[in-house]
Amino acid sequence: DLKNKKPEKVRKIKRAAMSINYKLGALKRKFCQKCYHVYDNDDRVRIKNGNKIIVCSNCSIKRRWKLG
Repeated sequence: DLKNKKPEKVRKIKRAAMSINYKLGALKRKFCQKCYHVYDNDDRVRIKNGNKIIVCSNCSIKRRWKLG
């Protein structure tokens, strides 16, 4: 569970998974890939043209995923 983790801890989790070639799967959608900030209710979520767009409240980077 990533809810209460700090960015440094999330970075360590990602590095450990990469070192043993473990796929994070759906967990990698729960944090920002640039600053490792865990997404919460402060982040903007948009659904547009079949894509889910999340804007990080910490670094303002947009992440996009296809829906369905």
